[in-house]
Amino acid sequence: MKINTFKKSVILFQLLFCLTLFSACFCVKIAAKSDTTVKSKAIPPTFGQEKTILLIPFSTTKRYNKLVKKHATKRYHGEYIFLEMNDIYTEKYKDVHKYRYIFSSEFYTPFNSSTNKSKFFIIDRVTNETFYCPASSSFYSGVIEAYMINLERVRLKYEH
Repeated sequence: MKINTFKKSVILFQLLFCLTLFSACFCVKIAAKSDTTVKSKAIPPTFGQEKTILLIPFSTTKRYNKLVKKHATKRYHGEYIFLEMNDIYTEKYKDVHKYRYIFSSEFYTPFNSSTNKSKFFIIDRVTNETFYCPASSSFYSGVIEAYMINLERVRLKYEH
């Protein structure tokens, strides 16, 4: 059975599109690994030195919530709690030494773009400092995964 030239072109285009998309996601993850470190000021220098529980608030974005759950569960093995952002300010989480760090994000749409991008950061509740990841991307799964991998590396460095 012969496939006409048009069908071949469509199949080739779809294959190239998928390959490009996969490559972009993979490249974001690789780049994010070097952008989500203590050296790049994306992780607090005190992270992991004391036993704390990382707070991970949910977003209004369902996709983000699914991805942060997936990558935190798979890549970060310290203690963490998923919660709603408003819960951080309740009596239950007021101990800023026990719940010192918050892993969070903000989503924005750049000017003249229809694609949302994300910016990830960690808030140190003791010092009131925010540590931003220099990488931002619309392929934020790779950034979240790289952040969790590096948080785990730093945590293990100080584990007794």
